[in-house]
Amino acid sequence: MTAVPDSADLPLDRRSLYAYLGARFSATQAFHVFLVSVGWHLYELTGSALDLGLIGLFQFLPTMAMLLVVGHVVDHYDRIRVLRCVQLLSAISIAALAATSHSGAIGRELIFAFVFLYSITRAFEGPAQQAILPSLVPTHQLPRAIAAASSMQELGSIIGPAVGGLLCMIAPEAAYAAVAGLYLLSVILLAIPKPTHAPARGGQHSAATDARAILRNLFAGFAYVRKNPVLLGAMTLDMAATLLGGVWALLPVVAKDILQVDAWGLGVLRSASALGALMMAVSLTRWPLQTRVGRKLFVSVFIYGLSVIVFGLSHSFWLSFVALVALGASDNISVVVRGSLAQLETPNEMRGRVGAVSFTFINISSQVGQLETGIVAALLGTVPAIVVGGVGAIAVAGLWMKMFPALLHRDRMHHL
Repeated sequence: MTAVPDSADLPLDRRSLYAYLGARFSATQAFHVFLVSVGWHLYELTGSALDLGLIGLFQFLPTMAMLLVVGHVVDHYDRIRVLRCVQLLSAISIAALAATSHSGAIGRELIFAFVFLYSITRAFEGPAQQAILPSLVPTHQLPRAIAAASSMQELGSIIGPAVGGLLCMIAPEAAYAAVAGLYLLSVILLAIPKPTHAPARGGQHSAATDARAILRNLFAGFAYVRKNPVLLGAMTLDMAATLLGGVWALLPVVAKDILQVDAWGLGVLRSASALGALMMAVSLTRWPLQTRVGRKLFVSVFIYGLSVIVFGLSHSFWLSFVALVALGASDNISVVVRGSLAQLETPNEMRGRVGAVSFTFINISSQVGQLETGIVAALLGTVPAIVVGGVGAIAVAGLWMKMFPALLHRDRMHHL
């Protein structure tokens, strides 16, 4: 009988990898075109900063509600089929949004409903995308493949908002149609990849049993993080700083009312932080953080807060752009340090559970942060809300230095 080769010994199928990378690039563009378009469209309809914040709430609720279901589906079914199905559903829902918008029947409630529906499918997209890649490349080439996928994602994050802004100048429905088209392109490209081995199966466990196991794992992850001051400090620092210092919900207000630019200007502003993150990622690849990583993490949060303050006070488009580039670059340092510490401080058997905790914190900071920013802006005004958020991020960094000295004095990523 002929031995079946281990997947690590199989040659790289470049056609499968390139198709996967193309699909990821297309889907990332779709997501960012949507974010720019729906924010601009909603603000045009209502002129309400609070409504912009509610977009974050309608993204957050389905994401957290699907937390238990997503892991079960991604681990028990063909991941490429799962991804193609949810992206096809995304294309259909956004195409329906485009048709509704074109008919003139659109309103804030319908926009919120479509955001909610879209966020349900988005909850499956990220975990499925990440789980597919290891089945497409030999083990020894996985780090390079992950770097390539990350580059495609950053590139899509830069190009997508600018494209969305340009299309919004034509009509919101044109941008929504482009989102649907980009998702359909991703679905077509995902028909090409051929995994080197079948996805893991969960045997005969019931969905209810898996849900209970996921809950136990999630709580075990929280318990592990709580007992590790370095991990707890890094994760909560990023969460609190982003929660307070998030500016994304108010970008349409700043672009239209303060900087007085059109939808394309909004798209360019939305691209700025991704550009900064990409530039920093390239720099850290060439000059990685090797010593005094704790202090550098806190410095990056201070710079993040200062960038938010400058952005809030700016009345110049290009100064605002530079502030957002600096914001994205400093945030990338935080992402690299937090992600590296999470991997290196966690034993292999706990990484999935700790990763679930990190995913929860990220969603709280980014999506609930949008709601918080919208509420504060409705109460205090746009500029005070942004400036107060930046000051809050700096204050959090100062407080966390006192609360988590082990993180502040951490010298290297790997604790020797």
